[in-house]
Amino acid sequence: MTLLLPERLLARVASGERLLSDGAIGTELMRRGVLMEDLPRVALDKPDLLRSVHRDYLEAGADILTAHTFSWKPTKEATREALRIAIEVAESSEREVGVWFSVTEKIDISLFDDPDLFLKAMLLIETCSSMEAAILAATLLKIMLEKLSFALSAHVREDGTLLDHTSVEGWVSAPTSGNVEIIGVNCGETPESFPAIVRRMRVVTSLPLLVQPSLGLPQVDSQGRPFYTKTPEAFAEALKPLRDVEGVIIGGCCGTTPEHIARLKQELF
Repeated sequence: MTLLLPERLLARVASGERLLSDGAIGTELMRRGVLMEDLPRVALDKPDLLRSVHRDYLEAGADILTAHTFSWKPTKEATREALRIAIEVAESSEREVGVWFSVTEKIDISLFDDPDLFLKAMLLIETCSSMEAAILAATLLKIMLEKLSFALSAHVREDGTLLDHTSVEGWVSAPTSGNVEIIGVNCGETPESFPAIVRRMRVVTSLPLLVQPSLGLPQVDSQGRPFYTKTPEAFAEALKPLRDVEGVIIGGCCGTTPEHIARLKQELF
């Protein structure tokens, strides 16, 4: 099937369509045995395992897959291969499926040296911690890559504020210029808080929204590995109020699995 390219993805969600994104990549790889320190090189060292994660999200019903490119210390080789693998899996689908090119707010422009590859994916700057950092990232992209559109998503606390205490209303007002086409929130402290936060966002902006809660704060096992206890049923139940929100992309962040995304598909779409 044809890859869901950024222009087409934007057109669909801007028309009011609701799309399903995938869930966590890093914590899912860890759940499958990858050590935290080995996560940055999974695309190079265990490409088949990474493919299996993407395929499982595809089978769960995801319309958009997230490349395993989110890293505070990215390398060009690992980033390029992770993006290539996600695009390869998306293109193998019988449905029209897109890809997020996920990066942090600390933009490394050197990662964008292969336009034939990265322009096939929708750039997602996610887990932004502050308004200032997000604006700096958006401004840098506007200067260096003038025609590139992207999505911008912030980590939010339960009360709907960023870590720098910016309100969610202030956050969604940030993309008044530049190339931000989708504004969102992700991670967070509890998925139950997200429907109210999304309603506050929708009052302020008509831009398409991205909503990707985590399963809440993790617990830690005896070996120091994070784990989450919220079930797919409880996760979907928490997000049910989003069923009537149009022009939104809904998925999951830390701790979510293909089973959580499959339940979202069943209950919200």
